[in-house]
Amino acid sequence: MQSPQILAHNNYISANYNLTTMKRYKNKPEGFSELRKQILSKTIPMMALIVLGSLAISYFSHDGFKEGLTVILAYTGLIAVVLIFSTFRSIKQQQAVFNSFELAISDDYLLRKQQGLADKTIFFIDIETITETEKGFLGIKGATTDDSIFLSPYLDGYDEVKNILQGVKPINIQQTKSFLAKYQWVGVLAVCGLMAAVYTSNNKIIVGISGVLLICFLVWGFYKTRTSSLVDQRIKSRAWMIWVVILSMALIVYYKVFGGLQP
Repeated sequence: MQSPQILAHNNYISANYNLTTMKRYKNKPEGFSELRKQILSKTIPMMALIVLGSLAISYFSHDGFKEGLTVILAYTGLIAVVLIFSTFRSIKQQQAVFNSFELAISDDYLLRKQQGLADKTIFFIDIETITETEKGFLGIKGATTDDSIFLSPYLDGYDEVKNILQGVKPINIQQTKSFLAKYQWVGVLAVCGLMAAVYTSNNKIIVGISGVLLICFLVWGFYKTRTSSLVDQRIKSRAWMIWVVILSMALIVYYKVFGGLQP
């Protein structure tokens, strides 16, 4: 999270520097079509996994379809509808954020403006690394992890910006993805497995360990979302809703562990 001093400094830059004399760059509106394809290519399989996981949990936690196939399918269908609605609503919001992006470059610093985020200023002298991904995204890292600016290849004037940055600091080609980015499916499967264990298992030890690990993961995700300067304020506000899931999960674990199940 940015300190009050850094936020005040960024606000001072925005308010007092004559931005009309700076070079300014915005994302190409048509570039979001390609970005949307990339988002959906990752989101749709994940949604399908969640829906199938919900169906499997309902099946095994109710002894098959004894309680009615219609009820279970209706429950799973409701989850699918909510996921689809949330996804397309999120994409619409991401498009507004994408179109609001603006990069200003002066003689000695970069200034990023974007909807939902505080203005970010990085002086050239403070830039530690500039990294380019295989898809052309540029990551500019300053003195701290949160002191970063990310540029998409859909930036109008992308080549010009890249040449300017190359003159400030050599651009490194990303050789390998981070562990979390490379094995994100493992994390998704692990969470689904832990949820399945909590809901379907009647073993106190399995339920207890799975529940604790799952709750720790959810709390960690909440903390990272709330403290990151790269996350939209609306997402930060909605992150509080995860506590409904955390508390309900804690109640389920408590009931199963202390409610008479056999170890």
